[in-house]
Amino acid sequence: SSHVGSSHGGPSPAPEPRQLGTMKARMAGRARVRVSCLAWFCAVGAASARLVTRQPPGGAGTADVIVMGSSVALGDLAFNTAGWSTHLMNALRERYNYTFLCACFRQGNLTSVMNMAFDSVQAAAPRAVLVSFSIGNELLYWPPGANASSGFLSETELPRLAANFRAGIVNLVHRIRAIPAVPILALAYPHPMDSVVLHNRETNAWMEQFAAAEGVPVVDFETPLDDGHGHIQLRYASAQEPDLHIHPNTLGHWKMFRAIDLDIFSPDALA
Repeated sequence: SSHVGSSHGGPSPAPEPRQLGTMKARMAGRARVRVSCLAWFCAVGAASARLVTRQPPGGAGTADVIVMGSSVALGDLAFNTAGWSTHLMNALRERYNYTFLCACFRQGNLTSVMNMAFDSVQAAAPRAVLVSFSIGNELLYWPPGANASSGFLSETELPRLAANFRAGIVNLVHRIRAIPAVPILALAYPHPMDSVVLHNRETNAWMEQFAAAEGVPVVDFETPLDDGHGHIQLRYASAQEPDLHIHPNTLGHWKMFRAIDLDIFSPDALA
């Protein structure tokens, strides 16, 4: 496999304030995860799904690097929504003078983002596309042709959903190469639901093997955030979600960015 680490310069941002709570409260929170996850997905609302583009001034609809993902890739719950993709955009602009697009949808899963964004991604003629999703969002139901999710599938569907996710990764890698562009895969980040954790881990192991066989760079978003049980460490979890810990906080996003080796985006690597 081809894990990539990083050696970035510059100061680390200060951690955002957070309430850690007692062990008893944390255990009670674990028990409420399933209900809380569903409530959060419902509360976010259909109108939140949208394509977000970020480019330096003067961009003309093309981009050197594109990120495809969901709300974490969008930077949700990081300070000023400046998450790992914003840090990556700034670093790539500074080091390589690259332009950047973030083709990300809140509530998006692999299939829905491909359906809504891939034509735009292809039209932007990128040199590289970084793909970052979690198995957790595969539980969101997107009706065919819809622009928003409309429900929450049963956890019993996870084996099928995980298999479809892997097939989707294979398809997306081939479609990115046909642009032509360099695909880069990010391992699935930790998740609060134990049933999702199992499939996250299995999928990440598969993804590393697939990437090694295909010569695709891999960014490890799992290890920096993992508490050892497949969930986000509390110090990297958003205090705005005291019971679910789906999204990283500002410091968690910085840890994710620091897991990216900028050399995989060098002109030589993308030639």
